[in-house]
Amino acid sequence: MSDMPLPEYGGARYSAWVPDTLDLADRASLAIHAIAGTTEPANDYAQYFLVTLASYPPTMIRHQPVGSDTAAYNPKMWEALILDRLTCGNCDHGDMERSWADRLWNSLTTDNLSTAVSSGRMLATATLYWLLTGDDAWKKACARAVRDYRTILVEHQTRGEMGRGWPATIFGWTLQGLSQYLRATGDDAAYETATRLARYLSDPRTGVLDEEGRLCARHGPRALEHQTSKSIWDPQAGTWPDGSRMALHFHHNTNTVLALAEYALATGDKEAAARALRAYEFARSTGSPITGYYPEYIGDVWPDDRPFRNTEGCCIADMVAIQSRLTQTGAADLFDDLDATLRNELATMQMLRGDWMYRVAERLISAQDTVVPRTERATEENATSDRVPERNVGSFGGWTLPNDLWAGKGWPVFQHCCLGNCARALYYGWESILEHCQDTLHLHLLLNRASPWADVNSHLPYQGRVDVRMKARLSLRVRLPVWVGEKEGVTVTVNGTATTHRRSGRYVELDAIPEGQTATLQFPITERTVQEKMGGELYSLGLRGSDIVWIEPRGIYYPLFEREALRNDRTRWVDKERFVADQSVLW
Repeated sequence: MSDMPLPEYGGARYSAWVPDTLDLADRASLAIHAIAGTTEPANDYAQYFLVTLASYPPTMIRHQPVGSDTAAYNPKMWEALILDRLTCGNCDHGDMERSWADRLWNSLTTDNLSTAVSSGRMLATATLYWLLTGDDAWKKACARAVRDYRTILVEHQTRGEMGRGWPATIFGWTLQGLSQYLRATGDDAAYETATRLARYLSDPRTGVLDEEGRLCARHGPRALEHQTSKSIWDPQAGTWPDGSRMALHFHHNTNTVLALAEYALATGDKEAAARALRAYEFARSTGSPITGYYPEYIGDVWPDDRPFRNTEGCCIADMVAIQSRLTQTGAADLFDDLDATLRNELATMQMLRGDWMYRVAERLISAQDTVVPRTERATEENATSDRVPERNVGSFGGWTLPNDLWAGKGWPVFQHCCLGNCARALYYGWESILEHCQDTLHLHLLLNRASPWADVNSHLPYQGRVDVRMKARLSLRVRLPVWVGEKEGVTVTVNGTATTHRRSGRYVELDAIPEGQTATLQFPITERTVQEKMGGELYSLGLRGSDIVWIEPRGIYYPLFEREALRNDRTRWVDKERFVADQSVLW
């Protein structure tokens, strides 16, 4: 065990009555429960990857043998765990974090490095540890890793081994970590290496983004045959030289878009931000912005014969992250897209109860109607059936339909790459709610949030109302969602007394409000019905503001958007603990 320091995650905790509406801090605490629940403590907290209902009780399966590589110890979870602790103050499972931190330290201080998926998340995690502990040993380990990455990348480019199309997308994860470290430190080697990667991924000849910014890195049943630099992918023809058609995977492509957005945020590179924005707009056009639903594969070509068109949590997490990153760069105002994605797809695909898994698995077994998931086989060595539903509460769907968490028999329920990515996305959404700048507090998203500057109580979608209780004397700017028209009446009071305010675009602006006083904004909210095509099917949706409160047709196994309680005009309140961390990071 190393003696490297870990954050203390201290902060203020207090009870408060809060509207029973979406609270991303609560969801972050649930995600931590799932992150810990899907590990095996006896094997250094190795991660189970898949969850299947093909047996009774339900089963979790490891993706890789323990100790084989970082796939069994997923660094996506490491970064997300730290960020979610800062969000909610849940400090449970300290032994797990220590075990993972030791593994991270060993990887960074030996030659066990690569430019694979895990590298960027390891660098990001170590950067967070440096920012939160102030121990320069973490920073020095990061600097060493960056130098090693630079050497590896130069060697790959010199030998022409970077790959094109699908294999090139792997470098998106590396660029994310490099950009996050660069933003925190301004390190020259990180800038040089990140810039090299950003230019490579932006180049249409690389086969990830075309000249117009459209996503074009594809794979298929024989993808491994094409993972060499000699493979020539023709985006216009939609084929490889052997004529095989390849599928356009959403997450692997948007992962690179996110990387370019992170790079633009770290460097101020407006060209990279514009390139990422064009790619985001293409990705957005393939899904449903009002619900936040985006398909696992784009278009009609999918890599297998599945009888449905699903999404996975990784797709949704990427869009949340891109929306928040690009908005921070100033390239676009994507707060309305971000609000809809957080309130709907990201929130609803996080499992809040697991009892249904027992019922469905038992029914399928009784009817002899199970199909073993084609993606993985359970064995005594790589699987467990110990309290799997309970341990997975807080996980995010891996094969999710527009109206159901699970696509059905023959497929797993969860793949825990989605848990790592979505748990991090919760932090990005939470961070985006508020922004404190000098003597002004900016409220960008009308969601519940505790902070050092003010506590936000959001009544949406019960009522068009938000209360901001000030903890310091600050001016206030509140962004109204897109469905509040510019000519619609907005009333503003401070401690119940009407006060003057200004409208500037979508923002309502108030002069300095004293500490201890509460500003309340109220505006009309109505329920409307829309038709939306998702996953190749047409659905009817009920919307109150940005929140979907019902969907037809209804799901079968774990129906989504069962939100009848939110259609009430009277706010329901809950007494809960709020947490404000002593430390924060701009991530």
